[in-house]
Amino acid sequence: MPTERRPVGILGLGVLGLAALEALRSRGRRNLDGMRCFAGQEELPAFLTDLDVAACLLPLTAETGGMPDAALFGALARGACLVNAGRGGHLVEADLLAVLEAG
Repeated sequence: MPTERRPVGILGLGVLGLAALEALRSRGRRNLDGMRCFAGQEELPAFLTDLDVAACLLPLTAETGGMPDAALFGALARGACLVNAGRGGHLVEADLLAVLEAG
């Protein structure tokens, strides 16, 4: 399915995130022309809704460490994919294993 018809979300709109958006021509929040953007933990559930792919390109900070976690996985649609190109400290491995075991 072409990316124009498949919802893709990018977590982190720095250099890598913007490059990924350009490559995918996706939607995403930072007041970018033609894109729907979200910001902050309070908007994360709305961001994750209906995504087929969530790409994590966040910098590793005190606010972003431990994410993706069970809450993020629970907000994704069944069958959605996570691409974690961020630093290893982001991922809560136990939560990932639990969601994979649950199907």
